[in-house]
Amino acid sequence: MEKRPPKVGLSFLNRLPLEIIDPIISVLVIKAADHFRAANKRAFQVVNAHLQFGLLVWEAQEVLRGLYAIKLAATATVETLVAKLSESRCVECGDFGGCMYLMTFERVCAWCAQKTDRFAAFESVPGWAYGNGPSVGYYLPLFDRESVLKAALARHGSEEAVRGFHAGMGPDVIQSFPKNIDERERMHDEAKFRKQRADAVRHRAYARKRIEAKKPKWEKYFKRREARRKKVEDGVPFPAEDEEEDEVEDEDDLSTDEDPDAWSDLEPEEDAMPKVLQAAKEERDFSAKYDYTYARSMEGKPDDLSEFDNESLRFAALLRIPWLNLQSRRAEWGFHCIGCLRKRWLHSNTPMDNDKPTYFRRDFLVSTFEQHLKDSAYLQQKTPLLQ
Repeated sequence: MEKRPPKVGLSFLNRLPLEIIDPIISVLVIKAADHFRAANKRAFQVVNAHLQFGLLVWEAQEVLRGLYAIKLAATATVETLVAKLSESRCVECGDFGGCMYLMTFERVCAWCAQKTDRFAAFESVPGWAYGNGPSVGYYLPLFDRESVLKAALARHGSEEAVRGFHAGMGPDVIQSFPKNIDERERMHDEAKFRKQRADAVRHRAYARKRIEAKKPKWEKYFKRREARRKKVEDGVPFPAEDEEEDEVEDEDDLSTDEDPDAWSDLEPEEDAMPKVLQAAKEERDFSAKYDYTYARSMEGKPDDLSEFDNESLRFAALLRIPWLNLQSRRAEWGFHCIGCLRKRWLHSNTPMDNDKPTYFRRDFLVSTFEQHLKDSAYLQQKTPLLQ
C-alpha cells in the first residue's frame, strides 16, 4: 500500500532544495531538530531522511533520551553528537570507550570513569535506591570543576576575567546562593503539598460518589433477604431465581469501604501548609548537619563511594553508548569479556580493580577483543574458556 503524500509542505522552505536543507539540519541542536520534525508530516519525512539525524534516531536512541533527561538536548548539535559517537577511543587512555560523559560529550571507558575524578559527578538520589547508599539523599555536585571552568572561560574569555568577576561579586550575591536553594526547595514542597491535598480531596469525592451509587442496590438486596427470611420462618418455599438475585458482585460490597462520615475534615490550607513547609525545612537542616563520612565509619562501612552496590548507577551523567560505524551506517555496541568476569568470581577475595587489562567492565569491539585474547595470560591458560 502506497503512503499518501503529505498535504502540508514546509511553507517558505519548499523553495529550498534538500541539498541546502540538510546542512541546516546538521547544525541544529537536538531539541530544535525534534521540534522541526514535529511541525508536520513533510517536516517529519525531511528530518528522518537526514543521514546524521537518522543514525541518531535508529541507532542511538539511548543517547537522545539521556540528553533530554538531564536537560542538555539544547546544547549539542546533530553533527557534533554524530562526530562524538563515531569516535571509538576514550579521551583519557585511548582504549575503546563504551560510555559517554554527557556533560562534556566525551567518550570514556568504564575504567577511567571510575578512576578519574572529573567524571565522578554524583546525583542527589535517595540513599535506599542503590544498595548500600546513605539513608538520606544529599545534594552532591552534578558538574565537575573542569567543566565549570570551561564554561566560565567561554563566558568571560580568560582566566583573569573569571577571577576579576569573582572578586567583584559582593557578599550578598554569594550569600544569595543558599537562599535560592531554600526558595527552590520551598516551592517544591509547596507544589508537593498542593498535589497531595488535591489527591486527597479527589479520593474523598470519588469514594463518596461510589458509595452513594451502591446504596440503592444494597438496600434492595437487604429488603429481599429480609423477605426471604420471613418466608423461611413461615415455611413458604421460594423459587430458585431468588437465590440468583441475591448474588452481589464483589465490587459492590460496602463492607470493605471506608466510612466517609468517620473522616475528619481536612485542615484549612492556610493553616496546614506552613506546618508542612516547616517540617520539611527542619528535615533538610537536620540532613545538612549529618556528617556523612563519620556516619559510614561508625557503621563499619568503607568511605570509598565506589564500594556501593550497583556503583555503575551512581554516575549522574554517564551513559552507555554504541560506536557509530559511518561506513556501514550501523551501531556497534561494546561487550565485556566473560573470562575476566569469571576471574573476578573465582578470585573475589583478592583486589582485581587495579588491573586494567583484565577489568571485568572493560568494553571491547570485535577488533579489539582479538588482541585482548592474545595479551591475557589468564585466558591463554584457560584453553576451554578461550575456545
